[in-house]
Amino acid sequence: MHTQHLRRRSPYFRQLVILCLAGAAAFAVLTLAVAGSESVTHLDTTVSEACHRHGMESPGTVRFFQVVTWFGTFKALTALSVLAIVAIAHVGRKRLALAWLLTLVGSGLAIEALKDVFERPRPVWDEPFAVETSFSYPSGHASGSTVGYGMLAYCVGLRWKSWRRRIGLVVGLAAWVLLIGFSRIYLGVHYLSDVLAGYALGLAWLALCIVVIEEVRVRL
Repeated sequence: MHTQHLRRRSPYFRQLVILCLAGAAAFAVLTLAVAGSESVTHLDTTVSEACHRHGMESPGTVRFFQVVTWFGTFKALTALSVLAIVAIAHVGRKRLALAWLLTLVGSGLAIEALKDVFERPRPVWDEPFAVETSFSYPSGHASGSTVGYGMLAYCVGLRWKSWRRRIGLVVGLAAWVLLIGFSRIYLGVHYLSDVLAGYALGLAWLALCIVVIEEVRVRL
């Protein structure tokens, strides 16, 4: 029975466990660096100021990233989740639909809790491109997009047999998530380390949830 379970388990199970641990370790390292490294703070400030200067001279680019950043908002990820959950449930995968919901809700709660723990102020500008009222670290857009679009890649990949299509899907959505994260830096509402920490946390949570989903799938 145990051998049969191993045969049915995802071939990427071990890589997912490693990815989860790597993401958690990266988040821990970044957190320590933000708290105690002047070089990280200097890099954050330098990158933010460079993006802001470019934005002041390129209003069209600012408008572009204002559109891009919307796809990482709570509204956008909620809409994506509702559509995905309905579609997944419609094809008879109700457990997977529930797993999507729990994964996204868990991610959101974790981000809000961590923001309140670290209480890092956001960048301040005389002429801001966007305004946010919550704390800065870690980036909810980066983490939420990693989890939301990562789950989309996972669920669609389950139905696609071609590894070329799967790789194309993952690469495409990963590029989109990176663009959303960069939009937060460009618009001046997050530091580079905020976004990197959001990615690390989102990746760790996504990998952990997929590991659990795979374990449940095998046992059922």
